[in-house]
Amino acid sequence: MHTWSPDRSASVHGETALFARSHFIHGLSSIALFTFTSAGTAFAGDDGHEPAPESARPVVLVAGLMQDETTVAPLLEALRAQHLDVTLWIPPNSGLDDIKGYARQLGETVDQVRRRTESAKVDLVGHSEGGVTARRYIKDLGDAAPVHTLVSLGSPQQGSEGGFLSEILRFTGCEEWAEACRQMGADSEFMTELNSGDATPGDVRYVTVGTRLDGVVQPVNRAGIPGAKNVIMQDECPLRAVGHFGLFEDAWIHQVVTAVLAGGEPEGDCLATPVGGII
Repeated sequence: MHTWSPDRSASVHGETALFARSHFIHGLSSIALFTFTSAGTAFAGDDGHEPAPESARPVVLVAGLMQDETTVAPLLEALRAQHLDVTLWIPPNSGLDDIKGYARQLGETVDQVRRRTESAKVDLVGHSEGGVTARRYIKDLGDAAPVHTLVSLGSPQQGSEGGFLSEILRFTGCEEWAEACRQMGADSEFMTELNSGDATPGDVRYVTVGTRLDGVVQPVNRAGIPGAKNVIMQDECPLRAVGHFGLFEDAWIHQVVTAVLAGGEPEGDCLATPVGGII
C-alpha cells in the first residue's frame, strides 16, 4: 500500500477559489437533470436492507457542494448493500454557506443518529466539501468527537490550487458571493485554521483517498491530511482513470471505503467494475 504526505509548502496560485467554481457549474447543470432534495435534509438508513451487524457503527455520509441524493446514490447504495446503517447528510443552500456552520449542523445529525442507534460513535464518509465539513466537525470537538473513522474522498483538505475543470470555469465568480468557495481556497483563513495545530485530533482513524485525475482538487496531495492514511488511487491501480465526481460510482472506491469501515486497510480490486467516470 502506497501512502503519501500532503505538501503544505506547495506554492499557492492566485486563483484561490477555482476548486469551488467547477463544483458550482456542475451543480447548475445538475438542476436540469435531477430533482434536488430539501436543503439540509438527513436521510436515515431505513431503506429496507437487512439491519447492520451489531458490531458495525452507524455511518453518516456527508455530501458536498451542489450535491444531492441522486449525485451520491451509487456510494450510498453500495454501503447500504453491505447492511450498514447509513444516514445521508446534505448541506443547506447547496453547500454554498459557511463550512463552520455546516459542521455544527452535521453535529446535530450525528447526535440524532447516535440516539437512534444507541451508538457511542459513528463513522463519517465525506466527498469533496463533505470531507472538509466532517473534518471541521471533528476538529471543533477534539477529543470529545464521537467519531471512530473519517474517510475523506477527493476533498481539498489543504485547499485546492486549481485543476482543469476549475481553470475552465474560473470566471464564474463563485468566491465573490459564496463563503464556502472562499474557504476552500488554498490560502484561505479557514484552511489555515483547519490545518493549524493537531491535524488529526481526537481518537479518530483518518483515511483519505485522492485521484491524480481529479479536475477539481489539484495538486492531488492537497486531498491529504498530515498524519492520516493518505492513498492515491493510481498508486494502487495505475490504469484506473477516475475523476472527481467519478469517485461516487467507482467500484474500487466502494470496496476501499467498505474495507476501512470494517477496520481493514484501504484496499480493493483494481479490476472491479464499474469504473467511475473521468470527470
